Amino acid sequence: MRYNFYFSPLAEKKLLLLFNYLIDEWSVKVKDNFRLQLDEKLYQVSEFPESCIKSKHFYNLHLCIVTKQTSFLYRIKNNEIEVVTVFDNRSSFKSITKEIRKYYGRI
Repeated sequence: MRYNFYFSPLAEKKLLLLFNYLIDEWSVKVKDNFRLQLDEKLYQVSEFPESCIKSKHFYNLHLCIVTKQTSFLYRIKNNEIEVVTVFDNRSSFKSITKEIRKYYGRI
C-alpha cells in the first residue's frame, strides 16, 4: 500500500524559504537537484512509512535525512504521511522544538 503525503503549513513555509534560499544563494539547478532528492525520499516514505528512524525527541515523529544539510520530520496519520517540518541539520534542537510547538502545541 502506498501512502499519500502532504505538507503541513509549517513544512510548506519552510520548504518555500529553502527553495528561495537555494535559488538566491546558489542556482535554480541546485534547487532542482535538491527537489529531486526530496522527491525520492518522499516516494520512499510513501512506500515504506516506517523506513526512517523514529525521533528521539518527538514520540510519534520520524526523521528523514534528505541531504547532509536538510531533513524533515513526518508522522503517519490516518494512512497518510504528514510532513511536519523541514529543517537545516545544523539547527539547534531547541529552535526546531520551539517552532513545532508554536504550530502544533505539544506533539
